[in-house]
Amino acid sequence: MCKKGVSPSEESAIDYFNKKGKTGVSITTLANKLAEDGHYELSLIYYTLYLMYPPMVMDASVLCNRAHVFLQMERYEEALKDINLFLGYFPDHPVAVWRRADIYSSLGRYKEAEKDYNDAKNVFNGDSAEFDEIRRAIGWNTYFALRAIGIPEIQAGYGRDYHEDFDTALNNIRNGAFGDWVVMMRIVKLQKSKEIWNRKLRLHLLVINHFKPSEIFNPNEAIHTKQTKRRLRMKK
Repeated sequence: MCKKGVSPSEESAIDYFNKKGKTGVSITTLANKLAEDGHYELSLIYYTLYLMYPPMVMDASVLCNRAHVFLQMERYEEALKDINLFLGYFPDHPVAVWRRADIYSSLGRYKEAEKDYNDAKNVFNGDSAEFDEIRRAIGWNTYFALRAIGIPEIQAGYGRDYHEDFDTALNNIRNGAFGDWVVMMRIVKLQKSKEIWNRKLRLHLLVINHFKPSEIFNPNEAIHTKQTKRRLRMKK
C-alpha cells in the first residue's frame, strides 16, 4: 500500500534505501548506474534520498550528478541550482563548469554559457576529446545565440562553423564577411567541379587510348589488366 503523497516508484526507492542502506550498499552507485542507463526519474529519486539523509561525510558530487539528471529531464532551473551549490564547494571543477555552461545555453543565457565553456576549455589539452567537444558546444551556443536575435539560419551556421565566440561572429556577419565567404565557397566549389571534370576527362581519354584501336594505342605500353589481355587476344 502506497503512502499518501508517495508514488509507487518513490516507495520502492525508499524501501530499497531502508533495506539495503544498512548493509553498506552505495545508493549513489545505484543512482549513477541508473543515470548512465537513461533512467533519469528513478535515479533522481535515489539522488534526492541521499541528499535528504546524507552520511556524516557527504559526497558533494551527487549535486553535480543530479544537476546532469535535471538537465536531461529539461528541468533547467533545478539543474542550475544544484550545479551552483556544487561549484560553491569546488569552484574550479572543469566538468561542473562545463555542465553549467550546457545549462545556461539551454536556458538561453548564451553569454554566461560562452564564458563557462571557455573556462572549461582552457583546462583541457588542445588534442583531447573533451577540448574538441567543448569547441563544438561553443559553436552551437553561438548558433543558437545568433538565431535568437533573428540571424538567418545559414548565416548562423556560418558563425557556428567559423567563429568560436558570439561577438566575433555577429560583427563579421554584419560587416559583410558572410557575403565574402559565400563568394569564396562558390569559387572553391567551381574549382572542385573543374578538377572532378578534368579527372573524368583524363580517365575517359585513358580508356579510349587503351581500348580503341588507333595509332595512339600501343599494346606494348598498355596496362595488363584482364580486359586489356582479352582485347590483345582478340586482335591476334
